[in-house]
Amino acid sequence: MAFCNKCGAPLEEGAKFCNVCGTPTGEQPAKAAQPAAQPAAAAAPAAPKKNFITDTPDHTSAFTDEERAKGKALSILSYLWFLVLIPAFAGRDSRYVRFHVKQGLVLSMATSAYLFVQNILLDIFQALLWNFIVLKIIYVFIAVCLWFVFTVFIALMVLGIIYAAKGKAKELPIVGLCFPRKKAETEEEAK
Repeated sequence: MAFCNKCGAPLEEGAKFCNVCGTPTGEQPAKAAQPAAQPAAAAAPAAPKKNFITDTPDHTSAFTDEERAKGKALSILSYLWFLVLIPAFAGRDSRYVRFHVKQGLVLSMATSAYLFVQNILLDIFQALLWNFIVLKIIYVFIAVCLWFVFTVFIALMVLGIIYAAKGKAKELPIVGLCFPRKKAETEEEAK
């Protein structure tokens, strides 16, 4: 005797639908004769999710150990705001230093531009909101939010310093997107 795959009710011979739930029978063997389904987790391991902060392209293998060792100090300076100018001129000959200088320049220019806009906005909000006691609270809230966004720039600087100190040539999140990649690099990442 055959049974419904959905509700387990007995099916009459030749029935195309279950009399109880209406599910099509599909001409499958009885429920008792069916092999047990394997759990989905055992079939294929789930791929780990990518983290856009730590899973950025790593170009360390493109540089020799000697290049990385010689350029480590200048590479660290690349992420210290306007000190990026020192390795920009002193480390022109090192590809490893130039890699970090490019990221440091983008980061320092973005930080400077953000601070400029932030100070203008704070001055405007202070002029508009400071006269009323209730609106002072809104001004303080806006100021705290704007300074909180600034911590993202600080975190990127610290991450760049850590990469440079470890001798890695890893792209920073968001900042690394500013540089065009070669076709060979994008094909290699897709593998």
